[in-house]
Amino acid sequence: MATSNCAMPSAKAVSRLIGDLVDKRLAVKLAADPPPEKKDPTVALYVNDDEPVALCVADLALAAHAGAALVLVPKAVAEECLQKGELEESISESFGEVLNVFAQLFAKPGAPRVYLKTVHPPTEPLPDEISQLMENPSNRLDLLVDVAEYGGGLFSVLVL
Repeated sequence: MATSNCAMPSAKAVSRLIGDLVDKRLAVKLAADPPPEKKDPTVALYVNDDEPVALCVADLALAAHAGAALVLVPKAVAEECLQKGELEESISESFGEVLNVFAQLFAKPGAPRVYLKTVHPPTEPLPDEISQLMENPSNRLDLLVDVAEYGGGLFSVLVL
């Protein structure tokens, strides 16, 4: 797994991409909170040439708020998901679309295309391979992302 095959996106690029997708203003800052993998995470695995190169990890709050914003579901529905401790199917699928588009931020000139291989929702246990990859990334960006009119949560980008 070579870091030369995958770019590390900036906080500004993350903000611009997610904000444009959900058509909302985003406030993004470096997170001082515990990383999202400690809080019912949604984990996305990105690969190029079928080799793992990056992970995105979002806590339940961010997945609910960003997923709801994308499909214009009221904030109250996202809040219900948080109370239940799981995402509604439509919100989970829409957050998966955010994660799918996110793959473009890993593009690096001359490197193979990076694409989303799998998304693991918070209701499923993480495969051992994913858990092991999360332990030692070569680079990491931990963010607190707030979606205007919805709410926020934690989001981490891990380049392997």
